[in-house]
Amino acid sequence: TRIGRASLLTGDWVFFDWDHAPPDSDSIDHMGTYAGVQEGKEYMWHASASQGHILKQELTQYYWDRALYAHHYGPNERFAP
Repeated sequence: TRIGRASLLTGDWVFFDWDHAPPDSDSIDHMGTYAGVQEGKEYMWHASASQGHILKQELTQYYWDRALYAHHYGPNERFAP
C-alpha cells in the first residue's frame, strides 16, 4: 500500500529518485527504511556507497523533495531496525 509522509511508521520503506524531483520522476534509484521521529526530527536507515555502510540519516527537505512514495508492509513483513 502506498502511503503519505504523515502515515509513516517505523520500518516502512521510502523510495527515492535522486536524479529528478517528483512529479518528473520516472525511476526508483534508492530506498531507505523509515526510522521514525526522534527529538522532533525524522530519520531513515539506508546504505551509503560513499561511506561503505548502513547509516542513520536525518530526512531533511532534500530527501523529501526526492521521495516518490512509501510502502506499508503487513504485520509479518515489516522490518524494524
